[in-house]
Amino acid sequence: MDQDELFRNYLQGKLSPSDKSLLEKLLEENPRYQAELELFRKTWKTPESSGSRVKSILISIVIALIIVAAGVFLFYTFALPQGPKLFSAYYEPYPVDRLISQSQNPKLKQGLEAYQAQRFDQATSIFEQLLAQSESDQVLFHLGLSHLASGRPEKAIPIFSLISKESPYSASIAWYKALGYLQMNKIDEAKAQLKIASSAKGEFSNKATELLDKLK
Repeated sequence: MDQDELFRNYLQGKLSPSDKSLLEKLLEENPRYQAELELFRKTWKTPESSGSRVKSILISIVIALIIVAAGVFLFYTFALPQGPKLFSAYYEPYPVDRLISQSQNPKLKQGLEAYQAQRFDQATSIFEQLLAQSESDQVLFHLGLSHLASGRPEKAIPIFSLISKESPYSASIAWYKALGYLQMNKIDEAKAQLKIASSAKGEFSNKATELLDKLK
């Protein structure tokens, strides 16, 4: 939702309790937002003249720049459902530095470097080419990661499911599948994967336990 809609819903009591709490915290910490809200409170019910409309646009631009500097993430996640909010809070790309330094396959190394540089579509294309040549858990895992990072959890999750349970990536798969389900706001499916990740005692077990507590 945009700024005017956010303020309007706040004044009309239409925000959810969590969104209202977040906005009030933002207002408390940023006096400029308070001033902008007061200006909106005085003018939103009355038609704007051309001159005041221009002034309002200029003020909105200034406020937008302030928001970027002060905390754009907090402001723009008000309207997100619980799953995507938690995904944004917990998702981090899988570290591939060691794999890059150890890789003897130039094509695989190229895909890993593209993934590390957050060129996820390029990485996806490279991993798909490698997969067409020879299927491996390593390629499947990083192809799934690339889809997830590109906002395609519906493609990432089935790919993760193809990876062998004996794979060295098995402890990480449940964590990233859980994040994929959160991205799609499928809370029950995410909980099931988080329980697996939590009990696996892998590198993401503590985060999985913490995230499960937030979903209770």
